Amino acid sequence: PTGSVEIVYDDTPYDPGLGQLSGYYIDPLHLQADPGAVQARLEQLEPGTAVLLDLKGYRGYFYYPTALANATTSKSYDMDGMRQLLNWLGQSELYVIARLSALRDFDYAAKHNACGLPLASGALYSDADAYGIGYWLDPANNQVQTYLIDILNELQNLGVDEVVLENIPLIKDVLQTLEILRELGCKVSLSGRTVTIDSYVLRTAGISNETVGK
Repeated sequence: PTGSVEIVYDDTPYDPGLGQLSGYYIDPLHLQADPGAVQARLEQLEPGTAVLLDLKGYRGYFYYPTALANATTSKSYDMDGMRQLLNWLGQSELYVIARLSALRDFDYAAKHNACGLPLASGALYSDADAYGIGYWLDPANNQVQTYLIDILNELQNLGVDEVVLENIPLIKDVLQTLEILRELGCKVSLSGRTVTIDSYVLRTAGISNETVGK
């Protein structure tokens, strides 16, 4: 899809000599409690100070009043207060960093089943943690790509300087996982975008610490 957002992927290993960005992370609990009080504290910071805040969770709920069609905003946040805070941040001289869950998005996948990662049964792939179930979006789907770019464009128009995308699995992680499964005794093959795992018993003996640490 086309758009005005430039997407840059850099897998260069971390170099501690590059320096470190310092700034402030705004706890979501403080944003939920009183966005106005958060703004009052931010107004005391020096120009150029970096500020990081979460604007979309893996459930797919937006923490600000998005204009995207069919998007769901979180009931835990004061949308009027978040609108005022983001309007102020966009006009401030602070360096604003927004963080959001990209491909793990329960709400969007539930509303657009064709955009989710399907199982052989036709059901959507999901995983779970202490906070509930999360559906994953298909990164190769054009609608998913357009959806993410629309979010980035919206944040850019709000004056956000940088966006951190979470929950984007990398192919190298998949390959490392397959290698671990092979050492566990599974018959594993990767063809295109299809992974086949054929094993009735997972053997934990004989797996090396080097493999686990990959």
